[in-house]
Amino acid sequence: MRIYWRINIVTLAAIIIVPIPCAFPQTKALITDSRPLAKAAALIELKLGVPVDYEDAEYVWNGDVVDVTNSTARSEYIQAHPGLKLLGPRGGTLEITVAQGDEVTAVLQNAVKLHEQKDLPGRFQVRQMGSRFSIVPVQVKTAEGVLNANAAVLDAKISVPHRDWTGEEIVQFVCKQVNEVTGKKIGEGMVPSNLLRQTVVNMGANDESGRDVLLKVFAGIHYKDPGAKSVPQLAWRLLYGPDVKQFALNIHVVMVEKPAAFGGTEIQSLDRVEK
Repeated sequence: MRIYWRINIVTLAAIIIVPIPCAFPQTKALITDSRPLAKAAALIELKLGVPVDYEDAEYVWNGDVVDVTNSTARSEYIQAHPGLKLLGPRGGTLEITVAQGDEVTAVLQNAVKLHEQKDLPGRFQVRQMGSRFSIVPVQVKTAEGVLNANAAVLDAKISVPHRDWTGEEIVQFVCKQVNEVTGKKIGEGMVPSNLLRQTVVNMGANDESGRDVLLKVFAGIHYKDPGAKSVPQLAWRLLYGPDVKQFALNIHVVMVEKPAAFGGTEIQSLDRVEK
């Protein structure tokens, strides 16, 4: 099942970006959001040109959850479902500084450390997988408000039959398998549907984490048309809805800020390096 509303309704953000004059271009951002680490991941992707995946914990403690219904009252979804109560993670503000040439791990770990210092929902760690990174939840508060180990949903081991898949088919299959293994509801959220329908990958997996399977998908998918250009880098945001008690796997094309031909900068998709 595809979940369209998760990003459109629940994620509310304000990012104030202030360029800082120095020898190397530097950006200072004040991020206020229900998931500030997810927004920090997006900013770091843009500025440092690397894919950064983000995954929510399963928020169950009342103190980690807030009512966001009034914040989204104008949405078509709310208007079509009067009386509906929407919940989201308790957000906060992070101040992130990113400079050209910064070491990605250090910038991400600093964001994770600030998130913990403010006692925002969940405890996270940074994982590096080749040339990309993931922000993964490792602890979350129980219903009693006690911090406890968190089994990240995409750590679940799954198997995939070896065959040709479209991008759309394999993403849906991964969601289904993780659901069956963990008992956690996980569905497809906002994804680049046209890209996934037009791409294929020949692959399989035997008792590998859902995260590693997705990485194999992103590394191997290509357009059906042999003359088409390569698929850009992709990344995910796995978001948890505490109201519906369900995860939504959102996938996006990684965008990067590059110098423009006649000065300034422009935003481009990050090309995948073919082996």
